[in-house]
Amino acid sequence: MAITRTIIATDTPTASVIRTWLGNTQDERVVSGFLVTDVSALNVGISAGTALIKDASGEMYQVVSTAADSLTLTDDTTNYVYLHCDNGSDWLTNSESSTVPADAILLATVVTASGDITSVTDNRELGKQSKVYCALGKSYRSSNVVYNNYIHLNPSFGKYIRIKKVKYYVRCTSDTPYIYSYYNTGSGEVEMDAYHGTSASERDLTPNVTSTDNTADVYVRLYYAYAGSPYLSITSIRIYVEEWG
Repeated sequence: MAITRTIIATDTPTASVIRTWLGNTQDERVVSGFLVTDVSALNVGISAGTALIKDASGEMYQVVSTAADSLTLTDDTTNYVYLHCDNGSDWLTNSESSTVPADAILLATVVTASGDITSVTDNRELGKQSKVYCALGKSYRSSNVVYNNYIHLNPSFGKYIRIKKVKYYVRCTSDTPYIYSYYNTGSGEVEMDAYHGTSASERDLTPNVTSTDNTADVYVRLYYAYAGSPYLSITSIRIYVEEWG
């Protein structure tokens, strides 16, 4: 076995060595900007921004745009808008191929028809950070039980949130009450699960939904209500999210 260290005190590292090192320690992503939007007809605008992109050899480049740019797309097809780091002067390109070039990242997928743009899908990877929110939940053994727990996932109101997975344990001694769970990414509550049963169950839900407004009050809500006196419990709540912005 031969082990070496890269970039030590006696080295004068080249730009290539530094780019290779960064390529091994960082993921390709858009740091800010480079949002693709519908301008008119077959034209899209691309905002100024900063991105980290690897070339074909894995060397990482910081690509910086200081002004908005534009592209004219191909009609009656699906266009893929790419941002390159090593493509001569063609930093921005559109293609009918979904295969990402070796020196590029995908910014957006744009569908065109009859001389117009019909949809724009934002495909930017925006430096996502993974988090897990945990809560203890609640157990009851009394009459007229109500449990209503909001778990807020965007406390600073400055992040885009993707709710990837929601897990919790439920148990009830009666088959009557339902235990519900909902998510809200800013457009109203959506039911994820409605469970009832006398055996304990781990609910393993994968909504994989993303907020479109970074100021939205994104949350998960767990709820049950029963007028009798069963034993009810929701415990070991875990919510797996990504956030960026």
